[in-house]
Amino acid sequence: MNLRSFVRSALRSRQLALAGIALVPTLVTAQEPADTGGLAEVVITARFREESLQRTPLAITAISGDALEMRNAASVVDIGKFSPNVTINPLGAGYGPTLVANIRGVGLTDFKPVFEPGVPIYVDDVVLARSTGAVLDLLDLERVEVLRGPQGTLFGKNAAGGAIRMVSRKPTGDGPGFIEGTYGKFNRIDFRGAFEAPIVQDHVFGRFSFSSKKRDGYVDVLDFACAMAEQGTPQLAGTLPSDTSRRGGRGCKVDTMGGEDVQAARAAFRFVANDNFEISLIGDITDDNSEGPADKTLDINETGSIALLNRFNQQVAGPRYGVQFDRRFITGSPYASYSSFEDPINGLETPNISHVLHWGVSSTADWKITDTLAMKLILAHRKFDAEFGRDSDGSPLPINHTFDRFVHDQDSAELRFNGTMFGGRTDWTAGAFWFQATDFQPNFVILYPNETPAFPQALIDRIDNQDSDNWAVFLHTVNHLTDELALTAGVRYTKDKKEFTVIRSQQSDGSLLFPVTTATAEASRTSPMLSLSYQFTPVVNTYVSWQKGFRGGGFNPRPASAAQVTSFNPEDLNSFEVGVKSELFERRLRLNLATFYVKYTDMQLPSVFVDANNAVTFPPLNAGKAHMDGVELEFEAAVFEGFRVEGSVGYLGFQYEDLGRADPNYILNNSPPQLSQAQREANARAAPCKECRPIRAPKWTSNLGAQYTVGLADRGSLTFRADAKYQSRVFYSSNNFRRASQGAYTLVDANIGWTSNDNNWTVTLLGTNLTNRLYLNGALDFLESLGTNEGQYGRPREWGISVKKRF
Repeated sequence: MNLRSFVRSALRSRQLALAGIALVPTLVTAQEPADTGGLAEVVITARFREESLQRTPLAITAISGDALEMRNAASVVDIGKFSPNVTINPLGAGYGPTLVANIRGVGLTDFKPVFEPGVPIYVDDVVLARSTGAVLDLLDLERVEVLRGPQGTLFGKNAAGGAIRMVSRKPTGDGPGFIEGTYGKFNRIDFRGAFEAPIVQDHVFGRFSFSSKKRDGYVDVLDFACAMAEQGTPQLAGTLPSDTSRRGGRGCKVDTMGGEDVQAARAAFRFVANDNFEISLIGDITDDNSEGPADKTLDINETGSIALLNRFNQQVAGPRYGVQFDRRFITGSPYASYSSFEDPINGLETPNISHVLHWGVSSTADWKITDTLAMKLILAHRKFDAEFGRDSDGSPLPINHTFDRFVHDQDSAELRFNGTMFGGRTDWTAGAFWFQATDFQPNFVILYPNETPAFPQALIDRIDNQDSDNWAVFLHTVNHLTDELALTAGVRYTKDKKEFTVIRSQQSDGSLLFPVTTATAEASRTSPMLSLSYQFTPVVNTYVSWQKGFRGGGFNPRPASAAQVTSFNPEDLNSFEVGVKSELFERRLRLNLATFYVKYTDMQLPSVFVDANNAVTFPPLNAGKAHMDGVELEFEAAVFEGFRVEGSVGYLGFQYEDLGRADPNYILNNSPPQLSQAQREANARAAPCKECRPIRAPKWTSNLGAQYTVGLADRGSLTFRADAKYQSRVFYSSNNFRRASQGAYTLVDANIGWTSNDNNWTVTLLGTNLTNRLYLNGALDFLESLGTNEGQYGRPREWGISVKKRF
């Protein structure tokens, strides 16, 4: 047997052995090659069995927990810095503690539960069905896997853009423990830790971890009357009162936004009956008592074209306070606001909070039935209760305020069987999935309130209830046609049902604006996939794949009448992908390339609708067709001993093919006759254009990281680390107005760490956004409808120092 045949035989034997393992490990691998200066092998479980990253025909980025720590990654948001064609941000701008993950142009634009996330997040194979409350701490993780492209077979609905898997460390009885403290700018004080111990020798193990994060807000809330007096223009404040009680000797500063106060804990228990059977129990809780997002008013419409604004200025702001709502309320600093979070007319408060209590429990049973058949059962319950207030106008006037509560309760179960057939030539996974959730979302809106009968108070209580049921069955096979050639085939059938109940009433007397209305939507999808891979050499793998995915449908989230409680259907994607994965120069260079083409149909696009009562709303319609194409390159290199470089480049092309009834010309020419020409034109401008790009989908993304470790003899070692993330312009509105966009920018983070010789102590000096780049995480453009454009700037330059003790 020659060397090449021996290597192939060894790799093949390893595959067959892994296929027969019943207790599918969740550990990332870290087997170093013979030359310890090379790159470690990475083992993943993205296809529910242990496989080498380089032999898996998927576009996937896998980052170990240790690598996340070295890159200063502290929350889910940071994961988006390290993968091509991926952006992850807080949704911000009025949407509370909501995360938005976007992969290959598919993501989320609203926090309402009627909208399904296009990129679901899984924690230990339990889906987080809603993106609110999903800005989780990266607490005691073994690794993170970012799967790019539709994952409709193994992960089901909503994985239309991809999926993010967070895999926690499993207790082994002798696993690593640590405690870490960090102090930094904005009075940042963080504590993290984890430890584990055998509870019953060789049979029961426990692992416990915790995190506490606190830091002040980075946007100052200023008392407007005080600020005007301080700058010598008190007349601009009219008779607006100065809130001396809240200033507390801090000049004109009365509050901050963007402050953090988050505590999290996790307990994991592992019961090992014998070599063939084990059960894991996991419980986690996150208590987030943070301030509201750092929203800021970017612009105010002074053209006189907003009827609501004109009446408010004439009947409220002018007579009551001697001011007009105009650009005087835009501060000169991106990190300051005149928000008040109060309605002095009605005595209502929309507090500056972004609170979430998020917890979950899960149980996983692993049973090795035979040497070639394994079973896994996952049962889980998750719940969160969120509250968040919003001052969308950024002024002491009550122009546009909201207060939301969002309660989500979900149960899920997944049963999977893994096995091999035909002498190890076919690896297969079959399973069934069940999911049930309830969403309760009461809120109230203050919108241009008034004190005159001619213009009644616009104070509306809104309650939305949604019940969701989903079940699916799936089959996934990997067929080794030869030692080099493998055919992967899979299919999933999904059945989805939702019921949506709407209640709208006047806050003043509780009278209903329209009768309590309920709507039901049902849908089913069959999601197949095919992939053909060929191992040209032991270090070069190629593949071509086709996969379907879909995002679930929903309902018009903001109806103004019973007739507007309408549903929209799921949207579908067909993805074609070609990829090459390679490890070169004796595993010193890992180079992975993927190209893709996606057909996007039944896109959920905004429209304009007026019912028989002249009530206007903007319900989503399945009106759009588009295609996307792109290229993704990832690399990692061990340049020389102690020096590592990794990075990626992603390109995403996008083109609408048909906008249907969401087309601006269609809206302009087919609007109801009761709308004025000005209203028609404004509605048409709010619609997506044929040349527009999707929201939060930059054409180019890239990242580059470098790390160098130098020994200090008997005094330990120093590690220098720097990371840069670039993205081209992103738009935050479907019409691609540049006023609601963020131009191209680069963020740079770095750290320097000392580690003792015994690896027990590490001291790290870290910095984020070192160039102090000003950039928007999001924007909410109501400039032509309500008169304001607001956004949320990212955090400025920060520093910190951390001390970590391992045991």
